[in-house]
Amino acid sequence: KEEEIRNNAQVRYHAAKIMYTLNEIINNIDNYDKRRHILESLGQIHFMYDVQPAYFQAAKSSMEHVLNSVLGKNFTLRHKQAWTYLFQQIVVDLGRGVEQQAVLAGHLKKETKIITEHTM
Repeated sequence: KEEEIRNNAQVRYHAAKIMYTLNEIINNIDNYDKRRHILESLGQIHFMYDVQPAYFQAAKSSMEHVLNSVLGKNFTLRHKQAWTYLFQQIVVDLGRGVEQQAVLAGHLKKETKIITEHTM
């Protein structure tokens, strides 16, 4: 089953996109506004796939587990703290994007209902 997942083209594509985005975040580590924009935009896209903000927390835990498993004793407390902080910021900004899109979708739904009711 694990090999089937690893060889799935969609999973591999999504993993590559995650790694690309993580690279962009690290390259902009000192530019909070840029990082936030990247992640909020990505969160807004994830809203369209019905991704809940809580899912990002689960992904954070998985990434921390992978780093710990792969790096072993080289994953020092200092490294863990740094990655945990970064992943938490990612979770917050992605979640904010999902919530922003949810609010926008709710407003659009309300406006559409008002327009529809008004024109009938």
